[in-house]
Amino acid sequence: MPHVVHVNEKLKLQRRALVLQAKVRRLERELNNYKKNVKRNLTVDIYVNGSYKRISSSDIIFLRAAGNYTYLYCRSNGSINRYIISRSLSQVICAYNLTHFIKCHQSYVVNRNFIIGYVKNKGLKIHLAYDFKIPVSRRNKTQVIGMLLGHDKEFD
Repeated sequence: MPHVVHVNEKLKLQRRALVLQAKVRRLERELNNYKKNVKRNLTVDIYVNGSYKRISSSDIIFLRAAGNYTYLYCRSNGSINRYIISRSLSQVICAYNLTHFIKCHQSYVVNRNFIIGYVKNKGLKIHLAYDFKIPVSRRNKTQVIGMLLGHDKEFD
C-alpha cells in the first residue's frame, strides 16, 4: 500500500528543505571566505631596533606567552629569529587573523605548517620543524590529536 503524504506534511517537508538549502548556501559562503583568508599571506608588523619589520605569518613557527609579552619565533634566511611583542598572547591572537595556527597550550600557539609529529611521553608534545618541542595541555589534548590525525573541522 503506498504511503500517503498529507498536504500539511508536504508543506512541512518543503519548508524544511528550504531551510536546509539556505544553511548549505551559508556554509558554502563561509567556506569560500575561509579559503580566501588562508590563501592570503598575512603579515605581522613588529617594532625592532627603531623601525618596523613586516613578518609573514607563514614564516612564524610559534608564539610563546611571557606575561604581558609574546615571543615570536620565526624563520628568516635559514635561521631562527626570536622577537618580542609587548602584548599578551591573547591580544596578539585577536589582533591578527592567524587561521593556520593552533593553540595547544595556555602559553603556546603553533603554526600547523611546521608540525612534524608528536610524542606521548608523560603528556603530549608537538614536534615542530627546527627541533622545537611544544607541550600540549590536557584541556587541548583531544582537539590537538584530532587535528594531527585529520579529524578536525576547524580550530580556533
